[in-house]
Amino acid sequence: WSQPRHRRGGVVRALDERLLEALTPAPAETEVEDESGVGEIEDGGEREGRDGVANIVGPSEAHEQPKSRRRQQQEEEDAAAERTRFKLINGKEIFQEKTYLVGVECKKAASDNFSIEESLKELEQLADTAGLMVLGSTYQKLSSPNPRTYIGSGKVAEIRSAVQALDIETIIFDDELSAGQLRNLEKSFGGGVRVCDRTALILDIFNQRAATHEAALQVTLAQMEYQLPRLTKLWTHLERQSGGQVKGMGEKQIEVDKRILRTQISTLRKELESVRKHRKLYRNRRRSVPIPVVSLV
Repeated sequence: WSQPRHRRGGVVRALDERLLEALTPAPAETEVEDESGVGEIEDGGEREGRDGVANIVGPSEAHEQPKSRRRQQQEEEDAAAERTRFKLINGKEIFQEKTYLVGVECKKAASDNFSIEESLKELEQLADTAGLMVLGSTYQKLSSPNPRTYIGSGKVAEIRSAVQALDIETIIFDDELSAGQLRNLEKSFGGGVRVCDRTALILDIFNQRAATHEAALQVTLAQMEYQLPRLTKLWTHLERQSGGQVKGMGEKQIEVDKRILRTQISTLRKELESVRKHRKLYRNRRRSVPIPVVSLV
């Protein structure tokens, strides 16, 4: 009985060996899988296995696939970063522009009560209230502001380098700038950078917070009156309007823009006056009723 059992055991062992040989993969097709899920085989190409399907990919295509994936990931990250730059203010989505702050400390008018650091800190809070993203700030000590660019030429070059390094979109000065200073600074920093001052920033905050129709009209009127002497965007494709053979060259484009702005200012003043008359009627009607009116501010 023992001999046939040994023979049966030998038959079982032979079957097990054949099954193991059938299940063992061939050494020529062994692959090493890296973190990206791409397997390398011995013939120099690459094989990417997905859903049990093996595709043979050439060496050049294998190098292009990681690059395209990295490019796609970079584009997705950039799009996500752009979406995060929207800030909700008073129910409105405000795009957060990358902002740089600039201040000047005059030596003659220097006082210990309010330093330039505190002034720039307050300006940063104002910029945050307006929905801006402050990425940096700088200031310069001068005996008096430069009448041409408000700051020195060296500081202009320093700010230009910061604009290129940080991809700045808006530069805010901690003082009121003249029309010539705005124009010269925009030329120095490039056309893609917007330059404004503290007054324009505060008017923009009032514009965002205006709740009533009269408040919106008042803020719009103030912005237009402030913008009228500071029109700096000159047209490059047209110096003057053609006026005909007898009338001469015509008027400049900047004069046309100022005329349009004056017309809008006049229209706003008339509309504001009608709103005030309407409000006066309501006030007289409330006073005629013997009930006190309490206002919570």
